[in-house]
Amino acid sequence: METTHEVDPDGDLLLILRNPSMPLTACVEGHRWSGRLFERDREETIDPVHKQHDSIGSKYNSDLFRNLDPGVNEYSQPPNGPPAEPETVGEEPAPPDSPTEIFGEIRMRLSSRHLILASPYFRKALNGPWAESERIVEAEEWDEAALLITMNIIHGHTRRVPRSVSLETLAKIALITDYYKFHEAIELFTEIWIPKLRKESPSEEFGMNTMFWILVSKVFSHAEVFRSVTAVAQRHSPGRITAPGLPIDEILGEIDQRRQEAVEEVITILHSLLAYLRDERANKCSFTCSSMLFGALTREMASHGLLPRPTALVGFSIEGIANLARSIQTPVWCNDDPYNYYSSERHTCHLSNFIHPLVNGVEMNIRRLELRDD
Repeated sequence: METTHEVDPDGDLLLILRNPSMPLTACVEGHRWSGRLFERDREETIDPVHKQHDSIGSKYNSDLFRNLDPGVNEYSQPPNGPPAEPETVGEEPAPPDSPTEIFGEIRMRLSSRHLILASPYFRKALNGPWAESERIVEAEEWDEAALLITMNIIHGHTRRVPRSVSLETLAKIALITDYYKFHEAIELFTEIWIPKLRKESPSEEFGMNTMFWILVSKVFSHAEVFRSVTAVAQRHSPGRITAPGLPIDEILGEIDQRRQEAVEEVITILHSLLAYLRDERANKCSFTCSSMLFGALTREMASHGLLPRPTALVGFSIEGIANLARSIQTPVWCNDDPYNYYSSERHTCHLSNFIHPLVNGVEMNIRRLELRDD
């Protein structure tokens, strides 16, 4: 199927778009948003951070736990319900709003002068020896609707440009903008689109839209959105998000690096506490107390796959591991009273008084990504 858009009826350039309207999600390993978007190569995922756990563990030595009082129980009631499961990805997004079937051929009549003014890419490509006949430029797999919106902006047809677009369409425009370097020409319309989209598709929710928002905020240099959405990805992603078809792979790598650092630190806290309770010098309260806490922590960590220490961190989000640590239960037992055999006074020491302050500190100190100028 062939369609021609006369963006400039007197234009001297014909852009031929082959295989148009490829879904943006097809750029990511040929499938929609699913668990497969997360890197499953465990050794590659863990090695850079897991090698550091000994140095991390030095922060959580026996002196640190000795300074915490397990008897001052701010968390007397264990959290309700089972520990949080690692986050799963969201629902599949709606199909792209594109006017032409996939794998057709689209022609756009354009003005080379407008393209040269707006794009360093076209300035370099078109400032060569051309024949007097019509110039022809070929492209492949751009979304037709996104490309048409972009070209209407470049050619000054602002009344043809929609005042609102879907997040996926904006992400497709971002891809085109990044490739052809249309940033300055498109910037004004992004200031109209992005505020509306933040209300319709909040950047604080983790899912396929997270990847779109990272792409959009990076390409259009929106620092506030970038900080917000990368923080969401750091906190909720359970593994390395892979997007080899998009110009954000380096950012996704940094997000996963910081996710691993925080997850490793929480796991180190639990293992360091276990070692502290196993040490006979940990009997700050009593032998019975440290034994009960040691046994409970051992059982809880084993039931959640943290004993033996995991050698890979795929499947652990920061949110998930923090909630898991805070959900660790402490058994209830009564104090020994040699003068009252039937004493029912409950012992007040609680694992949460060791775990909660340190895990909360890890969450507060997560290093956020900042948008850098390329």
